[in-house]
Amino acid sequence: MVSAYHQFLKAALKTLTTLEGQLQFMITRTGFSDECLRRVLVHLNAQPVSGDEWDLEVQARDAGVSIEQHAVAMSPLLEMSVQQTTARLREIQARIARGEDPGLSDDEVEQVRKWSGIVRTIARLSGEAYAVVISILCAVGELTTRQHEILQELTRLKDSGENPSASAL
Repeated sequence: MVSAYHQFLKAALKTLTTLEGQLQFMITRTGFSDECLRRVLVHLNAQPVSGDEWDLEVQARDAGVSIEQHAVAMSPLLEMSVQQTTARLREIQARIARGEDPGLSDDEVEQVRKWSGIVRTIARLSGEAYAVVISILCAVGELTTRQHEILQELTRLKDSGENPSASAL
């Protein structure tokens, strides 16, 4: 028998993989309307912002493993990267708050330049403010993180034997 927790996680993941579920997640996070989100997201999807380095399915296929196995294997690296990025962001924000130069590396300056261009393009094409586009991009990041967390927990349950239904993933 599958636990209620496992069923809840499966239902949550299923919801977050549908367009309506994704929109509802982002509406809750941003407070923006469905129409606003759609205007921005259609242009985000048209931007060349991602490659194979962001596509877990391609990475798993290239490694010759299932997406679940890949997610479990990559989880510690992703967590470490998020922690390092968060620490760096706090450092930059503290410097800016003190009126100091944030001390961005050349790579960080290039990333800011690239993302600023993408955000400006999406804002112009969608007719939404720059800050609105940034808020929506942050919500997209939160959605991706939440999907990854649920998939990781489902995989952990499966691997630990807490879920007697091995085919439930």
